[in-house]
Amino acid sequence: MVNIETIYRKNEVLSLVNKLLPLSKHSEKTRKMKLMLENKHKSGSEITEKLYELKEEIRGELLKNQLQKQSSKN
Repeated sequence: MVNIETIYRKNEVLSLVNKLLPLSKHSEKTRKMKLMLENKHKSGSEITEKLYELKEEIRGELLKNQLQKQSSKN
């Protein structure tokens, strides 16, 4: 059974995401917010794998960017 407080909190988070998404300049943040909106009718356990994949993708991009910055300094 789903707790009413959980539903209320989820709705608050989605409302905040809708407000912040147009203002965000960071691609990793916008991608996470879009994932939340695309899967808003699913439970957390249903999107865990997608979220993990996105986090790994973002980590890889950040590492690549850091390595490029270091090599350009040398």
